[in-house]
Amino acid sequence: MTQTVYAGLIGIGLIFIFMLVYYRFPGFIAVITLSVYTYLVLLIFNLMNAVLTLPGIAALVLGVGMAVDANIITYERIREELRAGKSTMSAFKAWN
Repeated sequence: MTQTVYAGLIGIGLIFIFMLVYYRFPGFIAVITLSVYTYLVLLIFNLMNAVLTLPGIAALVLGVGMAVDANIITYERIREELRAGKSTMSAFKAWN
């Protein structure tokens, strides 16, 4: 079980490093929001006295992965709009 937790932490850490290196400031914002998300999920588990089993750890890592995927899709779409010559605000509004 401890190896699974370490593997999950290493995986999340690598994802965070990728987000910081590739996306810079938006990646930093994504890292903060994903960290808060992970903290809140673990806090709720703790408040409910829930047991974090192996499938629960896998679900937590999968949830972080899906959130990262959503951030990447959003950032790439905004980048496409910026390459097309739009301002940052209009690129963001075009995505929404």
